Formats: sequence, structure tokens, C-alpha cells
Amino acid sequence: MQLLGILFELYLATFAHFAGYHPSQFLSDRTKKYCAPLNSSLELIGNCGELRSNHFHTGWDLSTGGKEGASVFAIEDGYISRIRISSSGYGKTVYVTHSNGLTSVYAHLSRFSKTLDSVVLAEMKLNKQNEFDWYWPSSKYKIKNGECFAYSGNSGSSTGPHLHFELRDAFTELVFNPAMLFADKIQDVFAPELSQIALTCTDKNGVRFLEGIYKVRDTQIVIESASDYFFLSVSGEDKAGKGKYHLGIYSLRMIDEKGKVMYGFTQDRLSFSNGRFANAVNDYVCSQHASSLNWYSLFQVLNNDWPHSKHFNAEVDLRSGERNLMIKIADEKGLSRSYHLTIKKAKESGKTTGKKKVSQQLICLNAGSGFSFSPAENCWVQVPSKSLYENIYWPVEGSKMPYPPAFHKTASVKMLVKDVPFGRKLGSYVLVKYKGKVLEKSKVLWKEDTAVFETKHCGSFEYKYAEKLPVATIKKAFIVLENIEFLSQYQVVDARTNEWLPVSFDSNTKRLLFLEKEKHPKKVRVYCKDVFGRESIQELEISR
Repeated sequence: MQLLGILFELYLATFAHFAGYHPSQFLSDRTKKYCAPLNSSLELIGNCGELRSNHFHTGWDLSTGGKEGASVFAIEDGYISRIRISSSGYGKTVYVTHSNGLTSVYAHLSRFSKTLDSVVLAEMKLNKQNEFDWYWPSSKYKIKNGECFAYSGNSGSSTGPHLHFELRDAFTELVFNPAMLFADKIQDVFAPELSQIALTCTDKNGVRFLEGIYKVRDTQIVIESASDYFFLSVSGEDKAGKGKYHLGIYSLRMIDEKGKVMYGFTQDRLSFSNGRFANAVNDYVCSQHASSLNWYSLFQVLNNDWPHSKHFNAEVDLRSGERNLMIKIADEKGLSRSYHLTIKKAKESGKTTGKKKVSQQLICLNAGSGFSFSPAENCWVQVPSKSLYENIYWPVEGSKMPYPPAFHKTASVKMLVKDVPFGRKLGSYVLVKYKGKVLEKSKVLWKEDTAVFETKHCGSFEYKYAEKLPVATIKKAFIVLENIEFLSQYQVVDARTNEWLPVSFDSNTKRLLFLEKEKHPKKVRVYCKDVFGRESIQELEISR
């Protein structure tokens, strides 16, 4: 019956969508009073659209003063349409769908209100699930504008107490920047600023190379270039929290002498399906020389379907003389800064325009083509077409990759690993690494002595075996889970009555916490399972 109810709600929502009820109409309606998700001015410690590893950040990270337990409020009337609890990712998360077609998302919560908690606890016991992703019909749990339904925390993959807040289209999952509703509540006095500008050129194979990186010390910038044609990239940030936090650039425009926009974006709408194009926006060539910075490409690379960067021809041409361009950047609050850039042709230079000396150990790969390579003996990688964002040079067999790119699509890898006992094949995985940094962990499937896995990164591949299973122990009267790197599931039962007990796992303290305070069994049985399907069982006595 619950499934039928959800399907009916989906039918009504779809009908409303095509009937013209769309959130974009209400985002611009300033007569509507939305409640801020926190009872304070909103201090951003992470903004919407900023460049993250392999994705754009799809919401606001709001400061809670470094503490857990801040009251979290519904921004408008609606109903809880989805609730998710996970020891990774967003942690404890609530999705509230509103009548205007918006869904507001509140993540990394520590706990729910008493009323909501009682409903969640009853469902947990009914389904015997500690972690879940449930979709609720509109009749399940109504909520009012300004109602406190949860408290901020540090759950999931959070690295510190804060509230992650999103706005989504309830029908398409398109993400809206919360600034469209709450820009006036942002606590901010800093305009964004650029720190460096880079010039890159292309050689005869269409591969870009770095001509130069220049520090930005003023809003009036003069640069000399040895090339007739080149592209520009910039690094910059938007400071927040009295300069303590470093946010991404919300809006950027590069404008020519006639006032025409050569390149630009505004991070007001994002799509999860386009998120990986962050790798195309973050300049790969510049990152090779300054990887600690985010570099915004002021042009469109070959394989970049990110909607904001399409239809721009931003190659700078110096053949007719010097260029005078303006780069304008702004934040969600409306604070902006303009840079006036004069680029002149260098009178003399040891550089040769449009050419780059290429090692004989490198070959050119086209961004649109698939390819295969062997990074080491007995290892073969097959990369599908349109996995590279632009043409690059690739090492021939036996050579090292100077700076490995991220792939847009998933590559398949076969690696011969001899003499692995059958009992150790379950629990095998591969680390994808670059300069000692782990980029990805991939589970392995076996075909005799060949380990088969997938990856979206290029680097060195290191075969590993997870020796230790996740296990439960007692520390200071708490149940603590150890070896949780590959933890998938956990269950706790009363060892005497065999009754299933609802618990919450705090991945930061590694503690299992009983959710029913009136139940404190003296002896419990803890079941743990890892992502490989291996299980462990421990019986523990809890002293009080």
C-alpha cells in the first residue's frame, strides 16, 4: 500500500509539473517569506558550485559555530518526502518537498526532533534497518514553515560540525543555488578576488601547454605574450567567515573591448548529471604546475558539455594588436571585483609560438577517441571514447604519466596477479594512486589469475587485500566498531532474547549508540558485514 501511495504521489507531482507548477516561478517571488534553515545569519563555509574533487558542490555548507545541536528549520510548508541515514556521504538527511515544486535538503544532522524521531524509530524497528533510504508519501509526515524538525551535526562523511543545505527541483533533481532565496541573509563582507592568471597555447596537435603563470597584485594587469593565439585561466577564491574560509567563485565574466562576453558562468543552477564536468572547468594544464589551486578555464575544452561553458569562443587573438579585456567576478551576496587586463605581444622571446618540444616517449591522444594502454607489465587499461576532456600527450608503454588526468567515463582494467590463494580473492581491492595519494579504491572481480576492476582515474595500480574484517569491541562501556574501512552493514541483537535493537553508528567516534535509552541489555550480539560480503559476529558484555 505504501508503494502505491508513493506512485500516486509521483503521478500527482508529474501532473502538477506539466500543468505549470514549477519552482523557478517561486524562486523569484519575493513576496513569499521563507524561513532560514538556521536561526542565525548564514555564514558560508562552502558555497554552491565551488570546484570539488570530480564534482561541483551542490549546496551550501553553513557554519554552526563548530558545534553540533543547532536547531534546523523547514524553510516552507511541505512534507518529508525522503529520509536517509548512512554512516557515510550525507549522514542523517531529511528531504522536504514543498507545494511549489521545490525540495529542500538538510544533511549531516545529529538527530531528529522528538516527534520525527519516534516515527523514524518505529519504521527502523519494523524494517530492522539501521541505515536506509526511505521515500515517504505526502500523508506520512507534514511539516510547517519554521518548524524545527532536526538538529545539526557531523554525521556521514562530514569533516566537522555544520549543516549542508540544498534546494532541488522536486521533479528533475536540478539543483538551485540557495542564494536565490537567502542571499540577503548571508554574512559576508569580502568580495571575491583573483590570485593568479595563466596563459596556455596549443601546439600543432591541439595539445595545450603553459606559456606562463602571473601573480595578480592589482586590478590593473599587464601581460606580454609570445603567442598570437592563447587561452586564459584564473585561480581565485571568495573569502568568508572573517577570512577564515575559502569559497569558490560564484559568477565570472570575461568581456572584450566591445562589451561582448567571451566567457562566463553563474552557479545558480546545477545538475548532478553534469557534475563531473568540474574536471573540464578546473584547468588540467595549470593544475600540473600548481595542483593545490582551483583553476577556472576561461574557455571551453573539446569534451565539455557543461551548459554554462557552451557557445563561447574565448581564444584570445593578438594578431591585430594588444587586447584590453575585463574579468569580473562576484559572489552570492552581490559583492564583486573587476580586473582590467592588458595583453601585449612580446617584442622578443625565446619561445616559439604554438610549438612545444615533446618527448619521444609521449604520443598524442584525441579527446574524442577511445584508447588502451599498459601502465605496467601484466596490466591493461581500456578507456572508452570521450573520456578525456581535451587532447593530451600520453606516455608510451614503460613511461610514467607526468600528471594523470581524471577520466570522464569509467575505464576497465585487467591486472594479472599471480599466486593469490582462493580464500583471499574475496576481500581483494586495488588502490589507484598518484605520488602516494590514494585517488580511488576499487573492488576486484576475478577471472582466474586476472583481477578485473573499474576506475575513473589514471595513476599507479596497487593490489591489496583487506586482512581484517570489521569487528565490535567494548571500550569505556561503549560498543566500538574497528576496521571499518569497508564496513557495509551492522546489526545488534539482545543476546538473551534475540530481540533486534535499533542503533546509530557515529563514524567519527566509531561508537554504536542505542536509540532506545530504556533498553540496556547486559549482553549483545553484534553482526558486521563488509562490502565484500564477509561477516563477523561478536558477543559482548556491557558493564553499566
